[in-house]
Amino acid sequence: MDTFLKTVDSLWRVVAIGLVFGAGLPVVFAYGIKFLAVNEINADGTVGRRNPVMALAGSALLALVLLSVIAGVLFIAKDFILTSFDISLFGAKAKG
Repeated sequence: MDTFLKTVDSLWRVVAIGLVFGAGLPVVFAYGIKFLAVNEINADGTVGRRNPVMALAGSALLALVLLSVIAGVLFIAKDFILTSFDISLFGAKAKG
């Protein structure tokens, strides 16, 4: 029974992290694009000015997504980076 409870405990953690990174980053990206969009079109067909605060927020959200993607790639490649360039990332340790 103890093994089952440990498995269930690990499972909900994996599901939670999967939801955060699997669904969370696309939501953050979508809000970044939405904040960068112009919200109004005038009656004569001209496009209104973008709110600078919303543009800054959108840029910050897109930067967060970009940094998350870079961190994910570096995490996946940490052993390769350690053996090729002798740079330890995310606690990677040399084997042997």
